[in-house]
Amino acid sequence: MNKKFLKHYMETEPEGTFKKYIFLVDNQDIAMNIVMSGYQALYLGQEDDGYYFSVNSFIEDMRSIQFHGTCQSAYHYVDACTTKWMNDRILEFCKEAGLDGKAGWQLFKEKEYLGKLDNQSE
Repeated sequence: MNKKFLKHYMETEPEGTFKKYIFLVDNQDIAMNIVMSGYQALYLGQEDDGYYFSVNSFIEDMRSIQFHGTCQSAYHYVDACTTKWMNDRILEFCKEAGLDGKAGWQLFKEKEYLGKLDNQSE
């Protein structure tokens, strides 16, 4: 969910199909439930605070490790933020970088309840 998670993901080949997806979300509770459900997620905050990425710092970090022998291209990046400009920015970067970006904003749109532990199975 934070910067250390991304570093680990980029250094590790995904094991199995469901581990190939990294959900990029702007809701911490939903990110936590995604991780607890066995998938991978990164929380993108409004600003880079040294612990969590903002959209812009995430893209900067991804650009800085391009072509350095990472596992970047082994993943599918699912933009699932509630803000359109964040999703557009992620997909634009993925296209420019030759990475597999998937539009997933509709998965969590108006479903903040999915951030509650009781709804983890959904």
